[in-house]
Amino acid sequence: MNQNRSWKTEIVILLIALIILLFSSLVKCSERDKNKIKSNLTVATYATNSLQVKQVKILVNSIRKFGGSYADSPIYILLNDTINISVLDFIDSNVHLLSVELDSLILNYPLAIKAFAASNIEKLVWDKTSTLAWFDPETIVLGPLDELYLNDKYSAAVKPVFLQNKIGLLPDEEPNLFWSSIYKATGLKVKEIPVVETIGDEKKIRAYFNCEIFSVDPGLGIFREWSRILLNLLKDSTYQSNACSGFLQQLFLHQAVLSAVIVSKVQKDKIHWLPLSCGYPFNLHTRLPANKKAKLLDSLSCVILENVWIKNPNWMDEININEPLKSWILKEYSEFIKNK
Repeated sequence: MNQNRSWKTEIVILLIALIILLFSSLVKCSERDKNKIKSNLTVATYATNSLQVKQVKILVNSIRKFGGSYADSPIYILLNDTINISVLDFIDSNVHLLSVELDSLILNYPLAIKAFAASNIEKLVWDKTSTLAWFDPETIVLGPLDELYLNDKYSAAVKPVFLQNKIGLLPDEEPNLFWSSIYKATGLKVKEIPVVETIGDEKKIRAYFNCEIFSVDPGLGIFREWSRILLNLLKDSTYQSNACSGFLQQLFLHQAVLSAVIVSKVQKDKIHWLPLSCGYPFNLHTRLPANKKAKLLDSLSCVILENVWIKNPNWMDEININEPLKSWILKEYSEFIKNK
C-alpha cells in the first residue's frame, strides 16, 4: 500500500514539474514575442560620396551604441553604384548594403535621391517590418528610438518643418503652381490639408513635414509613392521651369512631395507628432526660440547635424554635454575631422 502511494506521489510530483516547465516555456515565448514586436523597426539611409560614407558610419555606430531596445535593428544603406561597397563593409551582419545605379536626373537634382533610396529599401522590407525609420546621413542617435517606433495606433511619426523658408503654404493662401501640382498628383484638396506650426519661426502653414528623421508604416507604400510622384515632377519640364526655377523650390521639392503623400495616405489621428528631442535641429540651434533650445545634448535622442561638424569646429561649446557621452562623441568627431 505504501509503495502504491509512493508511486502515485512521484507521478503527481512529475506532473507538477512538467506543468511548471511548460508554463515557464510559455512565459519565455511570450516575452520573446513581445521583444520581437518591439524591435520590429528597420532603419533606412543612403550615401552617395565619401563624406556621406563617413557620416553613415558614425550614424550606424550611434544607433548600435544608444538606440536602446532598437539598437540592434536592421539598417539598410543605399549606395550610389560609384561607391565601392567594401568601404562600408561592416562586421555587423544586420547592416545591409544596396548598390543601385541611379538616373543622372535623380542624382543631379537637390536631395531627390532620398525618395529613391527610401523607395528601394521599402520595396525590400515592406512585409518584414512594421516601422521603417528614415535617417539622413548627416544625423546622429544619442538615445533610444522609442518615439520612432509605430505601434498599432500610428502609421507615421513626423514633425513640422523648422522654417517656412518661403515654401510653406499659409492657411489662407491659395496654392501656387508649386503646391497645386503636388496636391493634384496626390489627389488632395487644399481644405483637407491640416495646419501645423513651424518649429523655428513659429508660423502656421499647411501640413509640411521635415524629412531628415521620421518613420512610416512601409506597408502603406508611402516611399514608393513619394519616388513615383517626384520622378514625374522632375521629368515635367514645364513644371520645373515655371514652379521650380528657384533654388529653394528645387531644394525642398522632395520634402513637399513627401508631406503631401503622407497627408494623402495617413489620417491625422494616425500621425505621431515627434517631440523636438527626436530630430533636434542642431544646425539651427542658435536660431531656435529660447524655450525650444536644448540645454543638454544628453537630453536628445536623435540629432540633425547637417554640416555643423564641417563648418563649426567650436560646436561643442554651444551646448552642455555630460560624460560618458562627451568622451564618445569627441572620439567620433575627432575621427571624422581627421580625414575630412
